[in-house]
Amino acid sequence: MTVTPPEDSELLDEGYSMDWMLAHWAVASAREYGIQTVELDSRMWDRDAAEWTDSSAGDVAEDAVRIGFDRDWDED
Repeated sequence: MTVTPPEDSELLDEGYSMDWMLAHWAVASAREYGIQTVELDSRMWDRDAAEWTDSSAGDVAEDAVRIGFDRDWDED
């Protein structure tokens, strides 16, 4: 699932990033909702590794967050 948050949110103070907030919510909610991977820009969080790493794919649109629910998920 790919989510693109609004660019300008009146609800956020200046300096906050809606896409990073969404990505970190997904990480924090991974166990509850069965989230396996979270990708943002060139970074990817994997539930099994429990850390952010550089994504080799890097095909997530700018300012979008991709949330994966399958360990073997592949878009192709």
